[in-house]
Amino acid sequence: MADQSFGKALGLARKAWETAKERAKEGGFQDDIDDGRYYTRIKSAEIGQSKSSGRLQVAIRYLILDGQYKGKVKSEYPGLETEDNLMWFGRKIAALGYEIPESFEEIEEIIEELNKGETFVQISLRTKGEYQNVGIVRTLEPSDLEDEGISTDVEESATSFKKEELEKETEDVELSEGSRVSFSAKGKKLEGEVIEILAEENKARVKVEGKGVFKLSPEALTLVEEIPEEPEVEPEAELEEETEEEETEKKPSKKPVKKAKKVVKKKR
Repeated sequence: MADQSFGKALGLARKAWETAKERAKEGGFQDDIDDGRYYTRIKSAEIGQSKSSGRLQVAIRYLILDGQYKGKVKSEYPGLETEDNLMWFGRKIAALGYEIPESFEEIEEIIEELNKGETFVQISLRTKGEYQNVGIVRTLEPSDLEDEGISTDVEESATSFKKEELEKETEDVELSEGSRVSFSAKGKKLEGEVIEILAEENKARVKVEGKGVFKLSPEALTLVEEIPEEPEVEPEAELEEETEEEETEKKPSKKPVKKAKKVVKKKR
């Protein structure tokens, strides 16, 4: 069933791309840059489906090569289902140095190329509302990084999620309003309650006591299992009942005791 839905989603995406590619050509990929810029290597790029919603998307992981977050991975999940999704992704492809593809098959080829881990880019991270966008500043050659004194031989830090671990944690996540979830933010583990599901954005709004509200993708969330409380036993009531029974047994009966009459039989 999953393979059939995946194939169907791919077919719809290929059809939608015919219109989306024209819209993507209308303007370059633009993104305001406020949070910061980082030199990165695209560690992986894979087309797949969201574990929680089934949405067709691309998982792109950027390995940061410089600064205090060196070795960390920033992930994003551009959608591929709607015409608007594809239009924005087409602009991202253009920002990565590719021509706007003529077919969806060409998009798949570009994603495979990015997945080789040989693409270097400078990205911008900008917080908009309650989540962070990834913008492409420029593509780079290894020699550009060498000129900046930045090594391209950087390994992912141990604190970053490996793909297998991420899939394992999100495989069976089914979010709903009221769900208790945990997630990591700036190196700290937080726990809160899902207050709203934003289906169109594939996001969930999570309220954390004393910290505010966060808008996060399902992939970043882990369900917190709530252990049901055992019903409390009221021993006092049982003791009182037992005591009453004991007192009843000890108290003498108030009814008068009739003395047995002696019957004398006459001899014949």
